Amino acid sequence: MHPRIYCDHPCSMDCGASQPPVSPLPELFASNDIPSDLQAAPILEALQKARTEIARVDAAIANLTAQRAGLVDFVHRHASVVSGLRCFPNELLTEIFLRCVDLGRFDPLTNRPWIVARVCRRWRDVALSCPELWRHFVVPEKCPPHIDRFFKMQLDRARHAPIAIWMPDREMYLQSNDGEDETDVPSDEFDVLGVLLEVAPQWQEIQLTTKHDFTRFASHGVVYPQLKTLRLNIMDDIWSDDLVDHDLASALPALAHLDWCTLDKPFPRQPFLPWSQLRTLVLHYPRLPDALWILSVLSSNTTDVSFISGSQDAVVVDSESVDSQLRSLDINGCDEPFAAGLLGRLVASALEKLLLNIYKQFPVQETLSLLSTSTCSLKHLRVVDGDVPSLIELLESPSAREIVRLEVSVKDFYVLLQALAIKDRLVPQLRTLVIEGDCDQNAALGILVDRKPSVRNIPFEALNWHWDRFPERRIADGGLDVVILTR
Repeated sequence: MHPRIYCDHPCSMDCGASQPPVSPLPELFASNDIPSDLQAAPILEALQKARTEIARVDAAIANLTAQRAGLVDFVHRHASVVSGLRCFPNELLTEIFLRCVDLGRFDPLTNRPWIVARVCRRWRDVALSCPELWRHFVVPEKCPPHIDRFFKMQLDRARHAPIAIWMPDREMYLQSNDGEDETDVPSDEFDVLGVLLEVAPQWQEIQLTTKHDFTRFASHGVVYPQLKTLRLNIMDDIWSDDLVDHDLASALPALAHLDWCTLDKPFPRQPFLPWSQLRTLVLHYPRLPDALWILSVLSSNTTDVSFISGSQDAVVVDSESVDSQLRSLDINGCDEPFAAGLLGRLVASALEKLLLNIYKQFPVQETLSLLSTSTCSLKHLRVVDGDVPSLIELLESPSAREIVRLEVSVKDFYVLLQALAIKDRLVPQLRTLVIEGDCDQNAALGILVDRKPSVRNIPFEALNWHWDRFPERRIADGGLDVVILTR
């Protein structure tokens, strides 16, 4: 066996590199001869020495591996002490935690505030010192056992922070308990709303999905001084005789945003809610008479109104115009009689944003009537599934001269592009053009060349059905940012 070759560095172990041993009888490898007893003896001796050397090397490797693992653990532990993350100020950690809050159903095992509070002592201290981190309560349809303890624990951690609440649709669960009154909470069910009502002055946002929960909310007899957002996603008529004596208008002094799914149900024509102080209003499945009445009671505080899936199922006798100071009107998924009846009666002199997604026929004459009687200056116009001649007629109106953002979904968009190519004819101030459809980018560039276009394609699905979620882009003076939403 050849002598070992050592490096020049000191080593505490006898693990220097060694060359493979030399075969005592190399000539036997070139034949199939059977070695004699005299020849086999040195071979067996060499094998024994090689196996001994292998065992020694394996032991050295195991020892070195253990040493390396200890060194790696030492490096990891001590590097974390001087890492940049450890040096983050608590204020920055708090901001990071707040941006990571999820809105999943309440579960201490998966909700992120609970997770970050279990990482280390410092993260726990930071998480517990930030009440805003614990302010979101997304209640599950059926509360699992022992959730009451964790629920109250999170409520204590929220302290005096404004609370956001999403109540589930528990109607089916309540109805499945035969023989029990639906207005009562099952004996084995944790009364989440009852616990939350104890801290009603802290409510800032709430979504209710059952008539039962809304009745308890409306008849609780307290003031909700911080409640700014109210969502009523209730698939039932929420009005009942039990609420006649309850005035929510005075109980909601800070309410600014209302999202109400009326489901074609009538609601009381009285100041049941503080209509005059609303800033934004979203109504799902409204009837035309109710929509007109609501517009008549809104004040100049209301800037944004959306009607979704509205219909005209009753004859509107009153043909008087309705004055409003709203700046944004969204009519989405409504039928043509509803849209025509609303646009034909509305006068909105401050209107800047008009979003129209009308089912079937586009009410161009009523839209022109709105613009002419309102003498407003539109800045943002969206027309979905409209015909090009009607759209061009709309863009030729004086109220459309100041439009800076135009969003269209039309079949003959090349005809529209030809009309828009003449800068001084249609919307000369236009800066952003959004087209939904399979429009050829090169063709759009060629048609709009005089308007200095900058064209980009964005998948429609990437916007999650929200047209205005693509990033804005700075363009040169006089240029046009063209966004093509492809399916």
